[in-house]
Amino acid sequence: MLQNYPLMAYIRYARPKIYSPGKVTVVTATYNRPQVLREAIESVRSQTYEHWEHIIVSDGRDPRVESLVESFGDARIRVFHTSRLPTMGNYQRNVALLYATGELMLFLDDDNIIYPHCLQTMVQGFGSPSVGYVVCPIRYGDTVKRPGPGFRYREIDLLNYMVRRTLVETVWGQRVHANADYLLIRDIARVSDGVYMDEFIGHHR
Repeated sequence: MLQNYPLMAYIRYARPKIYSPGKVTVVTATYNRPQVLREAIESVRSQTYEHWEHIIVSDGRDPRVESLVESFGDARIRVFHTSRLPTMGNYQRNVALLYATGELMLFLDDDNIIYPHCLQTMVQGFGSPSVGYVVCPIRYGDTVKRPGPGFRYREIDLLNYMVRRTLVETVWGQRVHANADYLLIRDIARVSDGVYMDEFIGHHR
């Protein structure tokens, strides 16, 4: 929380905000895994829905990550880095809010992938301004995660989840906490309504 508070206070109260309607900001925190990161990026570039940006935040500067992003030659993919700060990617995901311009957010870990229809499917769930988040099932290793309303801890993963960026900012982003993923989703569910769909959209590997 001590690391997050100044950053999130600036994002909430001082930073000029851009929320491009219908645009999805895909956020990937990464550390020392350029090979699997390549597969994550390729899965984003394969999307049938094209109104996206991919913000990658490296825990510590990594020239391999910078070279990888540059090799795609795709202006929708941008890379940033923090000082080395091992917080399981939680702080790095909040840093991505500094650069995000999308109305919606999807969190994609560097070793996971999304299926080509993922963004198209989930964006369709935001059919009303009252919908704050959309949840879809995912493959989770050799099993599945198919959360429903009233989900509990360990029943949902960040990859299940697309959310309006304003809500991530409203709940002060991710905490620096071992259960930060669940706490973020739980806190947003307390202040917003969600839609639950039945199409698998990715694989947590």
